[in-house]
Amino acid sequence: MKYIIFVVLFLSFNAFSNEPSSISTVKDITSFPDFGGGDFVFHLESNGDICDGYWLSPDSSGFKSSMSVVISAFHSGSNVKVWGHSEKSNKWPGSGTNFCKVYAVLLLK
Repeated sequence: MKYIIFVVLFLSFNAFSNEPSSISTVKDITSFPDFGGGDFVFHLESNGDICDGYWLSPDSSGFKSSMSVVISAFHSGSNVKVWGHSEKSNKWPGSGTNFCKVYAVLLLK
């Protein structure tokens, strides 16, 4: 029974994997007013191993707050750490490379 619970938990965590970036600064920001209803994409100076960049969807409940943190970090030159959903199902449809959908953004002082 313990083995079955372990396998279920292991598969659950891997099904929703998040890749952390290194601590970095925001390199660039692009806003698409029509694509995806207003998708917001950005690169870090040091992206993750899987994520070539990151994206936010206006359909996400935390879109405005996450976008605000990224813009703030860009203008202030502050460091951030970003966690991106690395599953192919969360890849940004507007890119041929792997832009990961943002799971969390940490702004560092």
